[in-house]
Amino acid sequence: MNGGSQRLHFLEVARLVGLNPYQQLRDAGIEQSVLLDPDIMIPAEAVARLLETSARSAAVEDLGLGIQRFELRGYERDPRKTRCLVTSS
Repeated sequence: MNGGSQRLHFLEVARLVGLNPYQQLRDAGIEQSVLLDPDIMIPAEAVARLLETSARSAAVEDLGLGIQRFELRGYERDPRKTRCLVTSS
């Protein structure tokens, strides 16, 4: 996960699906300070762990894709146990 905008999108999407994004970062072993500096590289293993555990915790299969394609109008809250974030337009 490089670039500040994708990092901020993670925060928004995590909140949208009911997660505490800062807890998810801690659980993945990622310092919150990386959110302040887009030039800090995050190890790929840590990003994979963050996305996998966050998707599992939120029961959202396409969480990573949703972060990449973050557009608030394209998201819907789904009361089913397994939710998808990206809707077709």
